[in-house]
Amino acid sequence: MKRFNNKYRIPSARLPNYDYSSNGDYFITICTAGKMQYFGKIEAENVTLSEMGLIVERLIPNIAVQFQDIRIVEYIIMPDHIHFIIKIQKAIISDDDVETRLIFTDYDDVETRLIASLQPESIDKGGITGNNNPMFKNGIPKIIRWFKGRATFELRKINPEFAWQSRYYDRIIRNKNEYFAVIQYIKSNPEKWNRDL
Repeated sequence: MKRFNNKYRIPSARLPNYDYSSNGDYFITICTAGKMQYFGKIEAENVTLSEMGLIVERLIPNIAVQFQDIRIVEYIIMPDHIHFIIKIQKAIISDDDVETRLIFTDYDDVETRLIASLQPESIDKGGITGNNNPMFKNGIPKIIRWFKGRATFELRKINPEFAWQSRYYDRIIRNKNEYFAVIQYIKSNPEKWNRDL
């Protein structure tokens, strides 16, 4: 492992060179620090949300309000973690006057459209990453950072000790079978709770 400041670093779990603001579906899991069960409990294979869990449930729809072209397809709040499927579906911008693009909707329909492209403004920011800085794009890193920050602000009003695990798990959903498998996994999470402990 590489060292930084004479300490071990955990390598990034992100897929190298992948643009996490690209159109597609992403399976995301975020956990509380120390797997603390802030959000509720499992009773008879169902989730009963705590006051903190209800706050998280109110905040999840705000992701789609805050970020244009983002939709939460499916989610579940578990006592110590949250699973989401986040869909990014936006126009693809090119330097051409007109371009053809594919729009994927829940893997059932594919359509082709002609759209007028927008000329991107040149940006001279972003440190060593320049215009490739992921915080410039409405991609998964920015979405998760915003959600964690917003939720932390509200949740610490109830429990000042609240914290998230520093990282999150992501998986790019690549096909229809995987998409439906992830939805089934999310829906069946409470049933598996006692087996996972």
